[in-house]
This record gives sequence, structure tokens and C-alpha cells, in this order.
Amino acid sequence: MLGDSHMVGYFGEHLQRHLHQLGSFHILSVAIGGAGSQTFAVSELKNACCGYRIRRTWADDSIGYSSEIRVVDGLPRANFKPIGRTWSRNLDSLMVYWQPNIVVVELGNNRIDNHAGLLQKIRKYKPYIPIYWLSPFLRSGLQSRIASIQRVLAKDENALMVPAWDLAGHDTLSTFHMSSIRARRVTERLAQRIYDTLTARNSALLFHPLNSKK
Repeated sequence: MLGDSHMVGYFGEHLQRHLHQLGSFHILSVAIGGAGSQTFAVSELKNACCGYRIRRTWADDSIGYSSEIRVVDGLPRANFKPIGRTWSRNLDSLMVYWQPNIVVVELGNNRIDNHAGLLQKIRKYKPYIPIYWLSPFLRSGLQSRIASIQRVLAKDENALMVPAWDLAGHDTLSTFHMSSIRARRVTERLAQRIYDTLTARNSALLFHPLNSKK
């Protein structure tokens, strides 16, 4: 999962917990405060705004309703240094290191920038990997934010937007954006929406029929 400060905070923590409880997933979450798509498309990922957090859970972890989600790296504020030393500080190496079968993207709440470049980076790793893009939350310019993402996803049969604004509600500019209680409630429903969409599309985690030839 790739995201911005929402994923750094309680939203990301609870989303990972609920997805873990719904399926047998290994989950790596890389969240950078203030991130847009360009943040992940550049050659080096940096903690250049307001902190970052990397979480990792294994499918066989025992994670209850209130269990802590493992944080493997992070800072609460910017230090303008690269992140992800284990995978050479860039998205290309991260993909090769983690070898995901699905990518969940939570970006577009900050800058509207280079969504196409981010998809190209992901597709460089695996041309037909399913991508679930969580829509921006309710905030100024919502329609233009959604439209800029949809224009890119419309050209990609293996990528789709999962609505989140109706569950997340209005955004805030506080550090964690929403309280733990609110984030728990929002992400429980959103995780179920992601999971239901996944299982409805194809049990093999592949969208496009051409994938069978790859």
C-alpha cells in the first residue's frame, strides 16, 4: 500500500488491520506525509514534509481488534532524508523486494500530479498487476481530484478507483486527520469494500484475460 499522511496516521493503521483480518495477506504499507503521486514516481523516496511510516504484517500474524500493527520504520516529522534503505530508497526496488500481487494506492488528497508516472512505475514491475486506487476524501476540489485520477485509470483495464469519500467524510488538516475511533469505523467498511471488489473481479487476483498468457 502506498499513501500519504492519512496512511501515516490512524487511517492507515486500521486499514491494514482490517485488510489483514479479511484475508491471508502479507501487507507492506509505505506512507509519506504530504505525498502526491510524484512523491513515489521520483528516483528517491524522501521524508520531506511531515513524517512517514512503514508498516509490515504477515498473513499468519495474530492481529486482534486492538493489537498493534508492526511499524518497521518511521518518523513523526520531516528530516528531508531518503527512506527505505532495505529496498534502495525507490519504488522500483521496493516492488522487486516485496513482489506484491496487488497494489493499493491512497493518493490525490494533496497535489494533483503525475498519476500516470506512478502507474508507469508500478507497471514496469508487473504489467498487469491489479491496482486499487482509493479515492480522495471530501475536501476542496474533490471532483477535479477524482477526474484527474480517473483519466489515468480509464486507460488501464487492471486499475480501478474504490470510492472512499462517502465513508471517510470531510478531511482535516490535523496531523493524523481523524481520531482512532473514527478511523477504525471508516476503514472497517472500506476494507470490506476493497475485499468484496477483489473477490468479485477474479479469484486469481487478475483482472484482464490477457494475464493468463503472461
